[in-house]
Amino acid sequence: MTFVRNRALGIAAAALGALLMSLAVAGTSDAAPRVVTLNGFKAPGTPAQYNKVKVVKQGSPQGKKILVLVPGTSAGATNFGPLASALVKQLKGWQVWSIERRENLLEDHTALQKYLKGTATGQELYDYYLGSIINPAINPKFTPKTTGETTFAKDWGMDAIAEVHDAAELDRMLAVTHRRGAQVVIASRALPESERGTRQPWYRGTMGRIFNLLGRGAGLTECPDTQCGFKLLSAEAVERVVPRLTIDGFGFDVELLWVALKQGLEVWQIPVRWIDSPASRVSPITDSARMFLDLLQVRLNDWRGLYGKGA
Repeated sequence: MTFVRNRALGIAAAALGALLMSLAVAGTSDAAPRVVTLNGFKAPGTPAQYNKVKVVKQGSPQGKKILVLVPGTSAGATNFGPLASALVKQLKGWQVWSIERRENLLEDHTALQKYLKGTATGQELYDYYLGSIINPAINPKFTPKTTGETTFAKDWGMDAIAEVHDAAELDRMLAVTHRRGAQVVIASRALPESERGTRQPWYRGTMGRIFNLLGRGAGLTECPDTQCGFKLLSAEAVERVVPRLTIDGFGFDVELLWVALKQGLEVWQIPVRWIDSPASRVSPITDSARMFLDLLQVRLNDWRGLYGKGA
């Protein structure tokens, strides 16, 4: 009996936490976060209504640069709220997308939704989630799901928010941050351990190698592969690096890594399993010119002191 009661208290507390976070989202201004539901990984044995992912988006919907934040085991998307708000206020053209934990789909938001719509009072909201703990006669009331009802969720993992291979790479990155205390981790296709599936067209590979050589020649990087898009930054690294970024083209990656080094953050490289996307397009002429100009802009910004002092 004690176990059941404690479990109910724990789940009710979780429901209350969800309530407070939802109220924080609902009570902000017209620049408020936007909550959207996306199709997620189709987990084996999981009912279709739970194969979804909720994302809290902050910043202008027209923003072309998007920072995606993934919470830890016991956190949620709204934990990133203060950080995301601060970033989008300082950075024009940026959005911050915070991924919600999939387990939140299992929570009972019945009374909360009624309250937000104005069809339930604050007392009714309290009674539904917490009042019955003191007065069991209250009805309707929150009833926690049983283990049998949620057995399908026991194997959920990062696959719930990403394709299988992407989740594996993210797990690998997170392992590096935990073991080494790394604040910036990047995937590199140039490492011997990396696996390549479908390869880029020859001109794409040539452009990338020339760009990397120019970046090294300008003294901006020592990484053999700056352009692989898979990068992981800690919350502290985001706060120290992102506000200083000025480039949204091909030079974005080089600038990000250079700013990280200038801020005294060590950059760790890990191997990656990489498959080229045929939907990605670049122009050998115009985009090559933009790459070169981006490198000049990074060097100019550095000379002007926009990136802070070196380590």
